[in-house]
Amino acid sequence: GRRISGIWGGFASAAVLLLLPAYRAYSQHVMTEVPCSALALLLSLLYLDMHKDQTAVSLRLFAVAGITGGFASAFRPACAAFVLPFLLLSLPSAGTTLLTCLSRVLLLLVPQFIITGMTMAYNHAMFGSITRNGYNFWCPELFSTIHKIFSPAFLKANLAELFISGLPALIFAACCLWISHSRSKDG
Repeated sequence: GRRISGIWGGFASAAVLLLLPAYRAYSQHVMTEVPCSALALLLSLLYLDMHKDQTAVSLRLFAVAGITGGFASAFRPACAAFVLPFLLLSLPSAGTTLLTCLSRVLLLLVPQFIITGMTMAYNHAMFGSITRNGYNFWCPELFSTIHKIFSPAFLKANLAELFISGLPALIFAACCLWISHSRSKDG
C-alpha cells in the first residue's frame, strides 16, 4: 500500500473508513470481526515477509502462521482460510525437499485440526452435537439447516446491504489507485 499511495494515502484511507456508516455502527459492538481482522493483518504482514525470499523461510515462521491462523479460526471457523496463501508457499520449489514441504504443511494444518477438534468437543458437550452451535440462542433465524443459510430469498437483502456498506466505493477507489500505479510504472 505504501508503494502505491504513500503515507498520506494510508491516512486518507483510514479517514474514509471512519466515514463509512457500517464501520461506525459496528465499532460500537464487541464482535469477533475485530480480532479476526487484526489476525488477518498480522498474517498478511507475515506472508509478505515470507514471500520476499521463499528459499530462506524457516519452519518457525510456518509454525507461527499455523498457530496464528488456528487462533483466528477459534474466533470464526471461516478464518481457517487465512492459511491458504501459506500453503502455496509450502509447495515444492527449487532447493526444498519433500520432507521440508510436508513439515511446512503439517505446521500450518495441525493447529487448524486441533482447534476444529476442540470446537467439535465443545459443541457436543454444550449442544449435544458436533455440528450444532449457539447461533440458535441469539439469532432470530435458525441457522441449523443448510437451505436457510444459502437461500436465494436472502439474496436481495444481502445485495442491498452490500451496496449500502460502501464496498463498491472502496473497490472503485482501489481500482483507481491500481490504474494510477500501473500508469506510473509504465511511464
